Amino acid sequence: MKRRNPGVLMVGSDLTSNGGIASVIKTLYASYSKSDFPFRLFLLKTCYYNDKGILWELFILIKAILVFTPIIIKHNVKIVHLHTSSNLSYYRTIIFFFISKLLRRKTILHFHASNFSDFFIHNNKSYKLNKFVFKHTDQILVLCNEWKNQLMDKYGIDNATFLPNPIPNIPQEVVKETEAKSNKCFQILFIGFLIKTKGIIEIIELATLLKKNKVNAKIIIAGKGLLHDFIITEIENKELSEYLEYFGWANEVSKTTLYLNSDLFLLPSYKEGMPITILEAMTYGLPIISTNIAGIPDEVVHAKNGFLYQPGDVSGFYNGITTLINNKELRVEMRKESLKKVKSFDSSVIFNRLLLIYKELL
Repeated sequence: MKRRNPGVLMVGSDLTSNGGIASVIKTLYASYSKSDFPFRLFLLKTCYYNDKGILWELFILIKAILVFTPIIIKHNVKIVHLHTSSNLSYYRTIIFFFISKLLRRKTILHFHASNFSDFFIHNNKSYKLNKFVFKHTDQILVLCNEWKNQLMDKYGIDNATFLPNPIPNIPQEVVKETEAKSNKCFQILFIGFLIKTKGIIEIIELATLLKKNKVNAKIIIAGKGLLHDFIITEIENKELSEYLEYFGWANEVSKTTLYLNSDLFLLPSYKEGMPITILEAMTYGLPIISTNIAGIPDEVVHAKNGFLYQPGDVSGFYNGITTLINNKELRVEMRKESLKKVKSFDSSVIFNRLLLIYKELL
């Protein structure tokens, strides 16, 4: 009988969902699908991305638990790669961690939590549980060296590795289109969930400043979330429609159009991991204005391919925007730097780094 190649099982979000974890899994799986490898990669969804009700989420989780062990046995799974965030996502994930350990499988815990430090470093409620899980996980993957150092200091572990988020290749003809942009109005793009920690309040304040100073620029907000109604109300009450537009949730097609028609990407977040949206914007040659937190400085080098400020620094964001509006040469240089730097996050590069980890565990 022919010996089967060992299996690797990725556990995480539903691939039809919108969100960071789902995007990463899709990209990694696409890289796997392009070539032959000495292992087989399988996927298991444990949740949706807040698109369904609680009962449906519970059903998906229970179903995943029931099929988890049969998948491992049937497909000769040797490594369980667990993608997780924090809070409920983390506690849901460690169910599969403990089952994996009972089955004596290798485990990888891959963190994507935007509030990583708050939940795992500054919160001691689950310290003993976390320490046990982290110590008995074969490999921990984090999105920035800051998180790696925090885990090592807090829990006394040495099995954490920095693995950046991957970004799919963008066809060269798409990139070339960015060179031909000729917007009459300088377009600033935000894409993300509409929650306070993404800097939505600051974006509205920025739009107010643009209006006050009659700057020929407009901010586009694309996304969905709790602040949806608030944004629409603020645009109406403050008469910001000329300077701020709510687009709604952007699918892959509309996202491409938004990136192509924009001159700058804005993400004034208070909490992040390594934002996929910044990497996406870089593949379209956009300068970035964001905050100096978590994995963002690994994506954006201040004054090279964008500007980084402290969270909440509205005047800093505004100065960065007006500097780029008034300096075409700087925009061109930052565009080149974004296109150059994003190559190190190419999905094939990141997947090859992951392959080395798989091979070591196998």
